[in-house]
Amino acid sequence: MLLVWRMRQDIKVAETRLLVDAVLIASQPPDSDSNKQVKEDWNMFVHSVFPFKKQQEKTDDQRVIEFLHRQVAEGPMRVTPLTSPFKRRP
Repeated sequence: MLLVWRMRQDIKVAETRLLVDAVLIASQPPDSDSNKQVKEDWNMFVHSVFPFKKQQEKTDDQRVIEFLHRQVAEGPMRVTPLTSPFKRRP
């Protein structure tokens, strides 16, 4: 039951996001101050609908930062060329 409620909330937020994006596209250039205010208001709306979202975003950001630190500690990235599985070998 809780999962169904959550899915309905996700759908409502997605519908609202489409409306907000349509208004933003139709009204102002992308870099205007009013668009920045609308984005801040949007974040407030999402956090009011999903109060756990703010903490989840912090946790997700922290996990990404930790992952990047581990990747950097491993050294430079290496690329290994792959051969085509369809090539015939002599």
